[in-house]
Amino acid sequence: MQSMTWLVELTNGQSQEFLDLQDIGGRYYHLKRGFLDKLRALAEQAPNYHLCIGAMKSIKGSKGTANLHFILVLVTSAGLTVSFLGSITDKGHGRIVGVWPAQFRGVLEADQDAILNLLYIATERPEAVRHLELVF
Repeated sequence: MQSMTWLVELTNGQSQEFLDLQDIGGRYYHLKRGFLDKLRALAEQAPNYHLCIGAMKSIKGSKGTANLHFILVLVTSAGLTVSFLGSITDKGHGRIVGVWPAQFRGVLEADQDAILNLLYIATERPEAVRHLELVF
């Protein structure tokens, strides 16, 4: 069975394919209000946090085209690299809809809270983050 994916094309000519989280665990992960604002504030303060605006060219999913708004690239101090694809709803709520790399699927199948733990590290434990990019 083919996995559902999202294909993101960036303005620098590169592309990245994300696994659809509904395909893995049957749901998307809703973000607490203020999550993206907190990451933006950290990007202004912490030298290892970066904000990239205007870097996304197009997004296409196996369910069609979507107006998704951000990518969160996280490299932990332990060396784990993972990217999350997120969207912002009409009401302004953020949610995580995709994950990269494909090997992260096994982690999520074993531990559905892995994403929540990594998002917590991104906002609450910046000392455990080697590099973070918030891409719009």
